[in-house]
Amino acid sequence: MLPEDILDPERVSIVIPVLNQRELLQRTLDSIARHTPRSHEVVVVDNGSGPETREFLSGQPVRLVINPRNRGFAAAINQGVSAAQGEVVVLANSDIEVTPGWLEELLAALAEPQAGLAGPLTNYCAGPQKIDVDYEKSGGPDGVAEQLRQWRRGCFREVDKLVGFLMAVTRETLDAVGPWDDRFGIGNFEDDDYCLRVRLLGLRCMMAEGAYVHHEGSATFRGERIGYLELMQKNREIYMQKWRSPDLALLPSLIRRLDTQASREIRHAS
Repeated sequence: MLPEDILDPERVSIVIPVLNQRELLQRTLDSIARHTPRSHEVVVVDNGSGPETREFLSGQPVRLVINPRNRGFAAAINQGVSAAQGEVVVLANSDIEVTPGWLEELLAALAEPQAGLAGPLTNYCAGPQKIDVDYEKSGGPDGVAEQLRQWRRGCFREVDKLVGFLMAVTRETLDAVGPWDDRFGIGNFEDDDYCLRVRLLGLRCMMAEGAYVHHEGSATFRGERIGYLELMQKNREIYMQKWRSPDLALLPSLIRRLDTQASREIRHAS
């Protein structure tokens, strides 16, 4: 259960890694400003953007972390988490648009017993978070969000994995799981890896069915002409190899937890 002080409006940070795509980033930031009445901070990690995006960011009310080159999504998330001051951290792509009520629903999902991560429904991703939408008939993303809040507000479902376009996590969980694995480089499978590590700690991945976030999808890959399929295959191999080998899979934070648990069991047995 989330402690009451975590729901303090000053304790939410939104971390966004960025690589160019200034127009999409502006839509993301505008939607956050428009639909997040709760006091919050935005932490942007600039992963080697060009002058146009860098100049745009210099005039925005964000906490800015600058990398001279693209360090990859996981490494940027780790930097953003380190810079963030919130007890709840929202990890978000730079090609999303949030909608009314999005944060309140995610915070409520995090308050579920043993919740580790919370994510919304969307128009673009793999897995159960994706729903079919018709923006023309529904009144755009905000209209879809309003319908979902009427039908599914306060409805949460445990899933095996949440997709990393946007997910909320407490500082306590971040500390327990440890940093995102930057061996996945530019991106792909780092969210699969993180969700699995969350679940190994006995925590749950919660899908908030009353929250909706528009996702453009793969915008940075397209804009930077990154070979998405080739990268997907490469990182799939990294993921499979990692989880075939306990020495690679059990990162230090998890090893420490297992060692502590074993020590307690030994003491109890004696």
